[in-house]
Parts: sequence; structure tokens; C-alpha cells
Amino acid sequence: MTQTPAPRARQRNGTAADEESGDIDSVLSVLEDENCRAILEATSTDTLSAQEIADRCDIALSTTYRKLEELNEAGFLKEQIRLSTTGKHTSEYTVQVEDITVSIDSDSGVQVSFGDLVTERPSSLAAGAD
Repeated sequence: MTQTPAPRARQRNGTAADEESGDIDSVLSVLEDENCRAILEATSTDTLSAQEIADRCDIALSTTYRKLEELNEAGFLKEQIRLSTTGKHTSEYTVQVEDITVSIDSDSGVQVSFGDLVTERPSSLAAGAD
């Protein structure tokens, strides 16, 4: 089973463009994107494959894969392997966080914090599924 690391608090002090400022930019970019928000909603209740996400959200499969990568990199999703009795295993995705807080103040600048991790959902075993 493959898992993304737990999200960490991300902050930017507004003085230099560094790795952390890229993290904040990616988090805010994901939240701004309509397709990313649709994927977050779909995976908040169910663990879904890319194809299931594309079907449920009415998004092209190529776009779905691109958005899943963005969501993974920003720390929003957990990826795991769906086992199949046919031996053809596939990745499945679920939301990893329950809430996000964006704070702004003159001392610490912009700070993005992820709240509690979503409770563990079991991986699927798709009997005979492709």
C-alpha cells in the first residue's frame, strides 16, 4: 500500500520565494480549481479510482490524472492500491484532511495549516474487477 506523507503546516513569510511559498501557492491553486474541488468532494466520502473519479465528476480521464497529481503534491489526497483478484491492481484515492486554515498576519505572513487527518478507510478488494 502506497501512502502520501501526512500534510504539514505550510507558511510563507513574504520575504523570499522558497519551497514553502511554492507549497502555499500550490495549496491555494488547488482550492481555486473547480475540477480539484470536485475531486475533493467525490473522494471525501468514498475511496475511488481515477476512472471512477472521472466518471463521477464528469472530467476527462487525462485531466483527472493531472488533477490527482496536483492534489497529491499539495497533500490533499492519500493514494493506496486497490487489490483485484485478477491481479490487475489500480491506485485509488481518498481525501487525507478534514479541514484547512489560511491565516495572515504581519509577523508570520501567510500560513496554511491542515487540520486533522481523515480516519482510515479500508482499501477495496475488487473481486474480479478490472
